[in-house]
Amino acid sequence: MSVPHDILRGRPVQVRLGRSSRNNLQIGVRFALTDHPGEHLVWYGSFANDKAINVTMRALTACGWTGDDPREFEGGRLPPGFDREVELDYRKEYDEQDQKWKSVVKWVNAQGGGIAMKNALAGPELASHAAEVRGSLLAWRQRNGGATAAAEDDIPF
Repeated sequence: MSVPHDILRGRPVQVRLGRSSRNNLQIGVRFALTDHPGEHLVWYGSFANDKAINVTMRALTACGWTGDDPREFEGGRLPPGFDREVELDYRKEYDEQDQKWKSVVKWVNAQGGGIAMKNALAGPELASHAAEVRGSLLAWRQRNGGATAAAEDDIPF
């Protein structure tokens, strides 16, 4: 069971390499929370398979790592540039085995990078696509009496 998540900002301050309980190479990164001085969260990444490596490398790159050799983290050292402020998707989860709540960082994202978009639009391309749908959006507003977010509060769930 988990509770709703929150996005916190933090900077890497410590790192450790090791092996998971399944004997896979993993990395732990301790983050100092920007908006909560003195507080820290730890995120764990894995190098167990291609999917795990993709997630781990995206997180490490968001933190500023440009390397490809995990030995750069040997002894807990932070490689040059590994100090970028990132967004931490954080939540509390209940651990049935230990019978207690744990703080868990699910994702590490670049600042402002919390929304992935395969083909983001901007500039002239955005203007072109916006013109395509604007008529439909105006028609929707007219059909719904110029509805605003406040008027939409009667959703039955």
